[in-house]
Amino acid sequence: MGNFRWNYAALIFLLMPCFFALETIASTTTEAEALLKWTSGLSMCDDGSSFPLNSWSLSNLRNLCNWRGIVCNGGGAVSQINLPYAHLCGTLHHLNFTSFPSLTGFNISGNYINGSIPPAIGHLSNLVFLDLSYNRFDGSIPPQIGNLTELQYLDLSGNDMRGVIPHQIGNLQKVWFLDFGYNWFLDASDWSSKVKSFPMLRHFSLAGGTCTLISFPDFILSSRNLTYLDLSETSLNGSIPESLFTNLEKLEYLDLSYNEFSEPLSPNINNLSSLEHLLLSYNQFQGEILYSIGQLKDLQVLDISQNLLNSTIPSSLSSLTKLSNLDLSSNFISGNISPHLISNWTKLTVLRLEHNSFNGSIPSKIGLLTNLEYLSLYGNKFHCTIPPQIGNLQNLYVLDLSDNHFYGPIPHTIGNLTRLKFLTLLNNNFNGILLPQIGNMQELNELDLSENNLFGLIPETIGNLHRLTLLDFQNNSFFGPIPQAIGNLTGLSNIVLSNNNLTGMLPPQIRNLKSLENLELSKNNIYGTLPPQIGNLLDLFILDLSRNNFYGPIPQMIGNLTQLGALRLSTNNFIGTLMFDSGNPTSNLISSTICNLRSLIILDLANNLFTGPIPQCLVNIDLSVLDLHQNQFYGPIPTQFKDCNSLSRLSLYDNQLEGAVPRSLINCKGLEVLDLGHNNLSGTFPMWLRDIPNLKVLNLIRRSKGIYFLNFVSSISLTMNFLGICPYGFSRILVP
Repeated sequence: MGNFRWNYAALIFLLMPCFFALETIASTTTEAEALLKWTSGLSMCDDGSSFPLNSWSLSNLRNLCNWRGIVCNGGGAVSQINLPYAHLCGTLHHLNFTSFPSLTGFNISGNYINGSIPPAIGHLSNLVFLDLSYNRFDGSIPPQIGNLTELQYLDLSGNDMRGVIPHQIGNLQKVWFLDFGYNWFLDASDWSSKVKSFPMLRHFSLAGGTCTLISFPDFILSSRNLTYLDLSETSLNGSIPESLFTNLEKLEYLDLSYNEFSEPLSPNINNLSSLEHLLLSYNQFQGEILYSIGQLKDLQVLDISQNLLNSTIPSSLSSLTKLSNLDLSSNFISGNISPHLISNWTKLTVLRLEHNSFNGSIPSKIGLLTNLEYLSLYGNKFHCTIPPQIGNLQNLYVLDLSDNHFYGPIPHTIGNLTRLKFLTLLNNNFNGILLPQIGNMQELNELDLSENNLFGLIPETIGNLHRLTLLDFQNNSFFGPIPQAIGNLTGLSNIVLSNNNLTGMLPPQIRNLKSLENLELSKNNIYGTLPPQIGNLLDLFILDLSRNNFYGPIPQMIGNLTQLGALRLSTNNFIGTLMFDSGNPTSNLISSTICNLRSLIILDLANNLFTGPIPQCLVNIDLSVLDLHQNQFYGPIPTQFKDCNSLSRLSLYDNQLEGAVPRSLINCKGLEVLDLGHNNLSGTFPMWLRDIPNLKVLNLIRRSKGIYFLNFVSSISLTMNFLGICPYGFSRILVP
């Protein structure tokens, strides 16, 4: 009998591994089937890519633990599902969470999973890590998440979730990471009042306009282990609670930007001695920059831009020797920039002081900031030259000194900034010539020197700037021809050289600029015919050649510019007719050209030598401005103005037009300026003009006899007071 018992026990002992193996196989099969059922409802969001879960199949069951994104524990059960940024589309509704009792980690961040979060997720009782961030989840957060009491990491940010954040999340007493930021709209009023503490919490975010908070939740102010706190865009106002500065001494990152704080900061901010990032932009803080901020010796990022601060920079900030990013922009800060400050900020990569009232000069010690990548001083009152030491900042990619009172020449050392992508010096008093060293900055995307006193030739080295998209030299005194090398800049989208003294002909190389959208050359002395190659610039939206000395006909190829929104050719010597004239069969016919430009908003051909009738087809273009004044047009004004609500200015002044004012203009409800004077119009005053509600300027004086009216200018609608001391409410009447 004893032997039998011993043999039975031995048999059980020998068979136990088989039972465990069978149980493991059964468990593995259950988990595999659950995964395959889920994946049957998933798809690949990016066309042309292979499905990332091809390794998932029952035929590959023995390798379940090697399936992509699957991690198993020592017993062979699935312990983690990790599929971040796998381009997956679908939902979680086909995933049976009860099949994964050993799951500790679930990460599907950065996909395109939509729908709601299933309440059944609360069955994952061993879950430690849950990251559903940056998907397309909508609906509310299920309160069953509060059942996941082992959870330490919860990230639901970057979705479309809305509704109440359930107070059951307060059950997650082991959680150290909580992020609900950047959702559609979340209501935290319930849980922020009921949840008292998260003793392990180190990272917390409600950022991105996701939630409106009436006040700081108590659990935040009692979470003494917090190192990261982001409550930006949560509509907090008033003052920052004093307990934040006394309780949260471990904070390294504090973002309270885009709120409505208005009370001064507490001087006890220096208690946050571990702080590395302090972001308080877009609030209403007033008064001085706190001296005690200078005691935050570990501070790397200080952003207090877009506030109402009105002091100078305190000398204590010179102690912030670890600063890499300093943004004081858009305040009322004044005074000089001390060389002592600059010399201690040698780790700066970003320095933004724009839109303040700084004055004086830029210290030559600016050359010590050799790590600087972004320097913006625009919109201040600096009154100095650019120190040549600016050339030491060879890591700079943005330099913006615009809207100041800088004067003198642009230093040749600026050519050392070979990594620069954006150089903006507009609206200063720079003078002198543009040196050829400008061609050294071959990474430049935008070059804006407008609104200065620069003169001389535009150097041919400008053709070296192959990455340039914007070239703006308007309102200077450059002279000579436009360099032919400009044809090398094939990425240019904007050329603005208006109001200079440029001469010569438009270089034919301009045909190479296939990406050009704006070409503005007005108020120069450029002459010659308009090259037909202009018709190759198919993306052109603005073509402004007004106030030059162009002559001859408009080339037919201009009709290729179907994206053109503004065509300004006024005050030149262009000739030709806009439509066929049987009396002048050799005239240049361009009506088909102009009327092809169906995107036109502004057509300005004023003060040229055009002749013939005005083509009827112009009324079919949805124009805002039609200006043909001071030409030699004759015949009637086009009559079929129907859909003309966009037309605000119609100027046909000083031509030889005949007939009556067309009644169809009554449909142009947005018309503000109607200038038909100095023509040969006939008839009595059109009473129906009073029904054009926005008309403010009217000129109907005629060349010869007739009852027409002169230069009515008023801010009052013509529908008011058409009778009185002066008939019809006009300021002056001309009676023959």
